[in-house]
Amino acid sequence: MLLVLIVVSSITEIFAVGSIIPFITILTKQSAVTDTEGYSVLAGFLYGMGIDPYRNALLVLTVLFLFAIVFSSAVRLLLLVAETRLAFAAGNDISVDMYRRTLYQPYEAHLVANSSDVVSGVLIKAKRMIGAVIIPVIRIVNAFFLLLVFFIFFINIEPLFFLVGVSVFGLVYALIGLSFKRKLLLAGEIENREHRQVMQVLQEGLGGIRDVILDRSQDFHVRLFADSDHKLRSASAQSTLLASYPRYFIETLAISAFALTGFLIARSGQAMTDSLPFLASIAMAVQRLLPVLQTAFQGWANLKSISPMLADILRSLETPVSFDLGEASEPIALRESLAFHNVSFRYQTSDVANLSEINFIIRKGERIGVVGATGSGKSTLIDISMGLLEPASGSVLVDGVPLSRRNIGSWQRSLAHVPQSIFLADATIAENIALGQAKESIDQDLLIQAAKQAQIYDHIRSLPQGFDARIGERGVRISGGQRQRIGIARALYKRADIIILDEATSALDNDTERSVMQSVESMSEDITVIIVAHRISTLHQCDRIIELERGRVKRICTYQELLNGG
Repeated sequence: MLLVLIVVSSITEIFAVGSIIPFITILTKQSAVTDTEGYSVLAGFLYGMGIDPYRNALLVLTVLFLFAIVFSSAVRLLLLVAETRLAFAAGNDISVDMYRRTLYQPYEAHLVANSSDVVSGVLIKAKRMIGAVIIPVIRIVNAFFLLLVFFIFFINIEPLFFLVGVSVFGLVYALIGLSFKRKLLLAGEIENREHRQVMQVLQEGLGGIRDVILDRSQDFHVRLFADSDHKLRSASAQSTLLASYPRYFIETLAISAFALTGFLIARSGQAMTDSLPFLASIAMAVQRLLPVLQTAFQGWANLKSISPMLADILRSLETPVSFDLGEASEPIALRESLAFHNVSFRYQTSDVANLSEINFIIRKGERIGVVGATGSGKSTLIDISMGLLEPASGSVLVDGVPLSRRNIGSWQRSLAHVPQSIFLADATIAENIALGQAKESIDQDLLIQAAKQAQIYDHIRSLPQGFDARIGERGVRISGGQRQRIGIARALYKRADIIILDEATSALDNDTERSVMQSVESMSEDITVIIVAHRISTLHQCDRIIELERGRVKRICTYQELLNGG
């Protein structure tokens, strides 16, 4: 549809340029117009409308010329609206698809990805695609069709003059383009690199704002940002200037050519009244063509400068969704046991196995502790149990059924994960407990029940707004213990069969930890709880404790045995 509109717009441009010839002619010599065969056709049409075309020829052609100009401008405006809406709709599609493909990657891919690259790609680079790729491509196509119809029009009026003009202007644009090509590519590479760097500096400065303030390192972070941002803006300025330079050369050349043409016609002895309509049509054609040609050149320049960034975007859009992370069916309820059978695993970036021949069984309703030194494999073990990582060998069995890509989604729906750092949105307490659900679809009864079991209901009820109280960005308005209880309430609201506390209390003081663990102990005996902890005291209520050492199960024992070193 846009292509049809481009063709129509090009034709209306010729209509506007062509209408100036009879208009100027009738201003200088009326009979030259009224005696033509074309005017006779128009006269017959006007007679039918009750208008005398010969008595009012000047009025008729003035109205015709004005109509052509207004209609051409209206179509151009419609084309601008259409191409802008299409470009931004396509930009939205690109951003959404990049974000979707990022989220639908396996967990291990996210472990090695840089969040600055993701944010820069989805927000900044995809937006640049609109102004630097999609709109320029549309306008280059528009310029092509406009040149084509102008060529057809002028080749029938003055073929030699038009061919010489097109050749000269085309050669000038080509020479400028060749001389700027390398500089545009270099500027594009700098922009692509610094976009990522600027985003990284921002995230690091804001993410660690407490340490920045305590260390008085604001100036350091500002200098980092200023250096990277200066390189980014300088490269952007370079690209913009290079894309704009030709306009001034071409405008000067066009005016000079027009003046030279008038001079040659006057020197030839030909009456200016005969040449004036042709000169007027040339002037109007140049006025219409030059902005379109300049826009097309800017589009080409933008495409060249953005090509490194475009390569990154295309790689993102071509990233296969290699893991089935779509909607799962009904949750797989844990009825008897979760078992690891000879499970081994090694990260792609690691030279040695992170887990080796892991074997154990967790029965439904048990409280299981997992301990071990840093690097012993605790987090990897938990990630495998949640189906986030796939074992290199061996299998994870739920009630004797191996976990696979076919049923992993259903298994994950029966799990709840409470990490050390709970993710909290800048939303209400209710929305944070029922995370991922629309506010109007939250089950209020289940919400209250989960809050009571997590022992945070009394605190929520004491707030003026209750469950509708907002907790601030990243939960800045609540304490560490309340944050963890919200995480536990979230797990209970999910009605999970297995709740995994992944060092969920390691950042809390002893009193707060005991209070939070009371919330865990009050859970239903039907819920299986796996607790990863640094402090042995956290595990005193566990039925059994799995101790890891260098990626292997060192022993499985009771709390007392672990405490005594037996």
